[in-house]
Amino acid sequence: MIEQRSTPVSPFAREFLLRPNRSMSARGLAVFFTGLATVAGVVSMVSAGQGNWFAPAFAAAELAVVGLCLRLAWRRSGRCERIALSDAAVLVEREPGATRFDPYWVRVERRAGTWPGEAHLVLTSHGRVVEIGAFLAENEREALERELKRALAALKAPGEAHTDTERR
Repeated sequence: MIEQRSTPVSPFAREFLLRPNRSMSARGLAVFFTGLATVAGVVSMVSAGQGNWFAPAFAAAELAVVGLCLRLAWRRSGRCERIALSDAAVLVEREPGATRFDPYWVRVERRAGTWPGEAHLVLTSHGRVVEIGAFLAENEREALERELKRALAALKAPGEAHTDTERR
């Protein structure tokens, strides 16, 4: 998901917030896991009643592993990238830290991935490369690439970009 905002610093400054699409809310995830645990508990108790005494222990271990995996996937889907463009800098902020680029030298590039048809969107300048939007779908990466190129062009030539936006 891509959110765009104009910043009050300059009419050409832009901010992009990139977030993965979450398919379920936290409450929905809790309801799903509760249903899963209920079904696993009933099946393991029926199995234990038929003589398989290890079924409840196996079900508990399985639910612990599945719960941990769901929790990790949920936390991972909550990450966010912020790309702020201004006359002074292009700033890419994410969980471990931030990377700063000069807006007049930064380039938006698409690089081939390891799999056929896979592409990575990167910002590059003076030998530094930062991948952006790795968790976005391909069509969202294409839209982000177009919007970033348009916003950077507006920063580099504000007079021309301003007349272009007035025509719309």
